[in-house]
Amino acid sequence: LPPAEETALRGRAAVVRSYMARMADHYPQAIEQAEEALQLLPVTARTSRSLAATGLALGHHMQGSLIVADATYREAIALCEAAGDRFMEITARCLYCRVLQERGALHAAEVAAEQALHRAAQGSQRLPIAGWALIGLGNVAYARNNLDLAEGLLVEGLDLVQRGNIRNGVYNGLHSIVGLRLAQGDVGGAREAAAQFVRDAYASHIPFFIRWAVALQALVAFRSGDVAAANRWVHTIRLRPDNIAFTDKPAVVLFLRVLLAQGETEAMLDWSAQHRTYLAAHDHIETLIKLHLLETVALSMDEAHEAAQQSQSLGAALALAAPAGFIRPFLDTGEPIRVLLVERSWDGPLQHFAAQLLAAFAADRANRPDRPERAVADPTLDLGSRPAARGARADHGLVEPLSEREREVLVLMATGLSNQGIADRLVISVPTVKKHGSNIFSKLHATSRTEAVAHARESGLLD
Repeated sequence: LPPAEETALRGRAAVVRSYMARMADHYPQAIEQAEEALQLLPVTARTSRSLAATGLALGHHMQGSLIVADATYREAIALCEAAGDRFMEITARCLYCRVLQERGALHAAEVAAEQALHRAAQGSQRLPIAGWALIGLGNVAYARNNLDLAEGLLVEGLDLVQRGNIRNGVYNGLHSIVGLRLAQGDVGGAREAAAQFVRDAYASHIPFFIRWAVALQALVAFRSGDVAAANRWVHTIRLRPDNIAFTDKPAVVLFLRVLLAQGETEAMLDWSAQHRTYLAAHDHIETLIKLHLLETVALSMDEAHEAAQQSQSLGAALALAAPAGFIRPFLDTGEPIRVLLVERSWDGPLQHFAAQLLAAFAADRANRPDRPERAVADPTLDLGSRPAARGARADHGLVEPLSEREREVLVLMATGLSNQGIADRLVISVPTVKKHGSNIFSKLHATSRTEAVAHARESGLLD
């Protein structure tokens, strides 16, 4: 082959190698091969260069480097547009929309999705890939807590990408539908969407799609009360604090929720703090908001932590969320956040945003009555919100009052349940039950369960 043709062929081969590396979770190699492709391909090879540029941006995105991905997506969009590759241009715009939302720029994400939607119009008709843009708009609406608008956009968008067999769009849509249905209290709908995602992901044989889908299925199980299934899922994963790809984020958040459910607040806080270090370095604002909120709940559940620490954590979430108007993460974290918003005072713009959030909580409770299965399965939706859980309740004649959790353990002890039985009932670990038992014995000056229960009855703690 002539040297120029050989170079171009090597460039096209590098595009393929980049794609294969990305599918195998080898993002540094994917980035390296995409960069090599762009160096080798002549400017006249516009379609191949469009693929390489979009693959380069996606490699940075999947690696979690959002700041770099932001810039490389914009370059990819320009290359695709110049090449007249409409499909790849719209794909890059939809992925760019996701990066912008992850970076906390909801308005910019909305604009990017609208631009993609405009490019996906063909006369009065919409191309199937327009569905991906609609899903992006639906995600923005969800973050702003406009659930009715989000539902219309997500359902229409998912239908379009499914008809067009646009895999990335379908997976993004199913992920969003799971979250929406859980917010609406429709656990059955969430379960159905998650099951479809799992079937499709396994059919793809792509590891990160499978991890993403299975994590969402575990989330639905957790929120519907099957905590044992979520615990089994935890034992199958290998998360590291530097896992910041968007396909791994649902797994990270669920992992932290499961730690909370087990009463492992210190482990949860330590892991979350490590994870936040990586997120902050790459501008993962949306996920940082969620982690600050979960940490706030953890702090409110453990009496060893002062109210100032809770305020600091919640204040960090408010400061990140207020500029763009992220409402839904607060509602999805649940009642402890509402209680703390009421109890604390906030200054300046945060005061106005806190008032917005409280109004959203009130509307959400009015429109969607309490669903016990959520509170039982996910302690971030309820536990830690009661005053007694934060040491506000005094017990009869005790120098140091029992915490609400210790009261719950004591009541179950009185029924004769084993440590394992108590752990299963309260969705905590056996070591945590033993820790609470030790605290109960100390506060009641008892040396055994029988003695503790007897003292509790004498003190009126079991009335």
